[in-house]
Amino acid sequence: MGRQGEKSTFWTLIKKHGVKIPAIQRDYVQGKVDSDSIAEKRKNFLQAVYSALENRRPLDLTFVYGKIHEPDGENFFVPLDGQQRLTTLFLLHWYAFIKDNRLAEIPALEKFSYETRATSRRFCKALVAQSAKLYEEKILAAESIQASIEDRDWFLIEWFQDPTIQAMLHMLDCIHEKFFAVENLSARLTEEELITFYFLDVENLGLEESVYVKINARGKPLTEFENFKAQLSDYVNKNFPAQFSRQFNNDMDGRYNDFFWQFQIREQDNEENFSLLVDGVFMNFIHQIFCGQLALSKGAAMKNELSDLIGKKTGFLFQNYCALLEKRFFDEFVERLKNFLDALTEQNKSLRCEISDDIFLNVDILLKNSILTPGGDSAEDRILLFAAAEYCHHYRKIFRQSEFSTWMQVIRRLVKNTQQIGRASCR
Repeated sequence: MGRQGEKSTFWTLIKKHGVKIPAIQRDYVQGKVDSDSIAEKRKNFLQAVYSALENRRPLDLTFVYGKIHEPDGENFFVPLDGQQRLTTLFLLHWYAFIKDNRLAEIPALEKFSYETRATSRRFCKALVAQSAKLYEEKILAAESIQASIEDRDWFLIEWFQDPTIQAMLHMLDCIHEKFFAVENLSARLTEEELITFYFLDVENLGLEESVYVKINARGKPLTEFENFKAQLSDYVNKNFPAQFSRQFNNDMDGRYNDFFWQFQIREQDNEENFSLLVDGVFMNFIHQIFCGQLALSKGAAMKNELSDLIGKKTGFLFQNYCALLEKRFFDEFVERLKNFLDALTEQNKSLRCEISDDIFLNVDILLKNSILTPGGDSAEDRILLFAAAEYCHHYRKIFRQSEFSTWMQVIRRLVKNTQQIGRASCR
């Protein structure tokens, strides 16, 4: 299987490998009832599948990422992205086999399982096991498939509290309403390649499985920043105490990320594109702090590398950053990054100071100059931004506005008074 994936159908995948939704995944939500946005997405997804099957026009569901596991002779696929689509296809196949009286095919669906909750796993198993009986009792003639199944004596009371099960049952009603009139539904699903996706084993992409736990929901490969952030998270987990890594990783996806939204222009009509722009701002910030760390740790010995790094000629690859610093300096960079981000998110209003009677230094402005204007940042801005980071790294917990102002005043005077300060020497 190559880096671009192997074209597959759900039926091919389930027969060849089986599917286990891992415990790290969230609940199945595509069939969730109390959400207008999900209802709209569900409607659009089912309409797309319906049109493909009814008109025999192939539909590509893009990528499904995961990893093949083969413990003790078993063979199953663990999806790290694609859970929602795969679950809906599982339910659609089950429905199609019942509708078309192809009960002999249903046992293959036993290879689809949920590991998120024991209740979800038992329900999937029971749904397949009770298929013949449900067919005999004309389940599809019922006013509601969900209500009919919930009324069975084998339906456990705790299943009413499992959101995945409730979403699955509601989805079955939606499938019934949309697909009941489609002739030879099961044959179109299993004998014609009308609903396909590209099945991608993460091991063939050259990255660790932990990186793909953070795969995005768009069904596309991770962006450059998402790759960097996931690999940084993995590094922190392996090299820092649990409390530090837990807090850092939570904040990277939480308050640190939220902080950078205020630095991005909010006139984007496309929310996805806006998110990608915010990612770029966040990456530029990390890049600036790393450049300062490299200069501080290595100085003139890394002049050429630093010049390339500042010019963004190396690309935002995590391994490129790691290769430039010894572990102790890279660990220091992570700590400095965290302390500065903590200061920015906790004390942003205090990170500004009066340099002289007519000059007011504002870290907000330094941030905007350094990370919002590609190629427009000055050497002075970079130095002052890292000076602010340096102070926060050492004194965040005992931050004093007067001392911070004095520190920034001294650094600015040094920058202004250095005779050979030009852009090259600042770098």
